[in-house]
Amino acid sequence: MRYEVSDIAYKVIKEHEDEGDWVDVAIKATVENNSDDEEVMVELQGVDREGFQVCSAHLFGRIPSRKSKVLTTKELIEKSIFQMIAHWQQR
Repeated sequence: MRYEVSDIAYKVIKEHEDEGDWVDVAIKATVENNSDDEEVMVELQGVDREGFQVCSAHLFGRIPSRKSKVLTTKELIEKSIFQMIAHWQQR
């Protein structure tokens, strides 16, 4: 695998109740780059209790080959979808 993802964590950083039911979610993960390319893009899946993907997020960054680094992103997700997420996993 080109990239190994571990230690995925997330939290709601803002609720947008006045603009509909949306939440800003901060997501971070440790990414190990097993490729020769320093430009990294990893897709994470928000998965429900039955294992179905209900949303996704992307982490971007520069990680030297054979090194690891914590990458972060912020996603705007509909609150009803966010509440369905049981966990995040690497796609």
